[in-house]
Amino acid sequence: MNLSVIKKEPLSFLVKDKYVKILTIFFSNPSSSFYVNQLKKMTGLSPKILIEELRNLENKKVLIKQKLANAHFYKLNKKNPDVLKIKKIL
Repeated sequence: MNLSVIKKEPLSFLVKDKYVKILTIFFSNPSSSFYVNQLKKMTGLSPKILIEELRNLENKKVLIKQKLANAHFYKLNKKNPDVLKIKKIL
């Protein structure tokens, strides 16, 4: 697979290992919500990097963030047509 071609595509932001780690969790559990500490333990990413990438995925409308009490929960945005494309890539 030629990564230079992929990097020019609209979904090129997915060509990062940290996104694969994060998105694999959501696609393996498409109806589940996860809070940051759960994702930190599951991915092994530092809190700073994880929060930054979750925010990027939220801005791309791939994930939806919900706030319950003091915790932020993230879940897959199944209404986004790009989510199906991402699933095929992963």
